[in-house]
Amino acid sequence: MNLSKRAVDSCLWCIAGLVLGSSLTKTQLLSGLFTLAHFWEQAVTIVFFGSAVIGALGLLQSKLWGFVAVYVYILIATFLLSISVVPFLFGFVSLNVRTFTWLLLITNLGILVFTAFLHATKLKEKIKLKP
Repeated sequence: MNLSKRAVDSCLWCIAGLVLGSSLTKTQLLSGLFTLAHFWEQAVTIVFFGSAVIGALGLLQSKLWGFVAVYVYILIATFLLSISVVPFLFGFVSLNVRTFTWLLLITNLGILVFTAFLHATKLKEKIKLKP
């Protein structure tokens, strides 16, 4: 599948926006950062927001560290915090826990796979440009 450079860059901008948007909807996690009972909870919160900012900036520049940070962000959001990467996706309907969990997994892992696809496309593009 051949995508134009402009299409890939547009998709990366969209994913960067999704990452920043979903992290901004969870800023209430920062308010209780230093009152959390365990150090690992504080570390997960800091890595969550740090990887969101670093990932978004890195995706906009198509840097490897940006892709890695987005992968970390999606995995933390999915498996540790149960947060959707698509903000407000599940806020409009009430779902039972099982349905919510499956939709969250499908959505977040779909975005993770799509980001990996864009990453591979960018790597192929860089290889073609090398003399």
